[in-house]
Order: sequence, then structure tokens, then C-alpha cells
Amino acid sequence: MNSLEDILQHDPDAGQAFWDDCTRVFSGGAGARVLARLCQLAHPLAHHPISDPVLSAHSRGRSEVVALLWRRSQATIEPRDLPTPP
Repeated sequence: MNSLEDILQHDPDAGQAFWDDCTRVFSGGAGARVLARLCQLAHPLAHHPISDPVLSAHSRGRSEVVALLWRRSQATIEPRDLPTPP
């Protein structure tokens, strides 16, 4: 199965436009606050074991989307830029 990032990169021009938009939207101000809140709700590095496989997959999917947006929120990111897991 392909990751969401792979799917978005299927068309390289559209993929690059999407990543450029993510950088503009999430790099500062309100966008940075929205991304920080998403990281609080579905932190890419947090692990919350769930016994139900469907809910577990759903939780991992949320975290994948947040991770994707965080990775593309700045032209260059450092590990220290990621908000601390709850």
C-alpha cells in the first residue's frame, strides 16, 4: 500500500504545488497554531495502543496525515521543531 505522501507525489508537478502550499499555509501565524493543535490531537510520534484493529489503523492514519503536514510545513525542518507528544 502506498503512503499518502507517495499518492500525492504521483503527479510531480501537482505534488510540488501541494508541498509549496503546505509550506505557505503552515509555516507561520495561524497555520502554525493549527498544525500545533493537530499535533496535540494526533501526534506523529505518539503511540496509543488500541485493541481494536480498525480503530488502531484509523489512529495511525490520522498520525500519518499530521506527520505529512508537519514535514512539509517548512522548507527545512529540525527534530526540535516537532511539538512534544502529549
